Amino acid sequence: MNKREAQKIVDRKIAAVLGPDFREPGEGFVRRFKGGADFLFVGFWAYPPHFVFTATPAVRLDVVEKLFRRVFDVDLKQSTVSTELWRFDSPTRPAMHVPLPNSGSPYFFTFSDEATAAQAVEQLRPRLANTILPFYERIRTAADAHRALNVEMLDTSLGRISHGLVAAFLADKAGWRAVAARYAAELAAWSPADQERYRVAVQRLEAMEH
Repeated sequence: MNKREAQKIVDRKIAAVLGPDFREPGEGFVRRFKGGADFLFVGFWAYPPHFVFTATPAVRLDVVEKLFRRVFDVDLKQSTVSTELWRFDSPTRPAMHVPLPNSGSPYFFTFSDEATAAQAVEQLRPRLANTILPFYERIRTAADAHRALNVEMLDTSLGRISHGLVAAFLADKAGWRAVAARYAAELAAWSPADQERYRVAVQRLEAMEH
């Protein structure tokens, strides 16, 4: 079994769990709703005779995405999401995610043939049913994204900052500047170019208030 064949097996079995509302766009699955889309990205690695996959949920809200692209000068052809939940159901995922076979991580699933692929997807099924699918329904407005990104801190990745800033601006006019200041302090360890891009984005949001 080669990597392509192995990935098709996993995709087919995950699709059966997700149901017909999700379609397969490429490296994962998408379910569209009015004003956005739910994603399940499937990462895949080959270590013959073993294969490893992981599933990362994310939500895109059009209202957040539109303003994000505007203030951060993002290419309209670039696809981004507003909430990636790397640590949604556990605080123990390490800073460096190494998808080695049989790693013992609850995020990475190892298999070597169709039978063990089915077993791996069955291990993922409870997380999909009890955690990820219910979560999708919670993120439908800018206020929901603000809560998830800036209050509950469900996404602990550095990528949350830009969408978190925009969601705060849209959902919390009185408190978004405090969120901006918090992220500016976090960005102090980033490159000067990243800090400048963030500073300009904040200035653009401030201009929109007047």
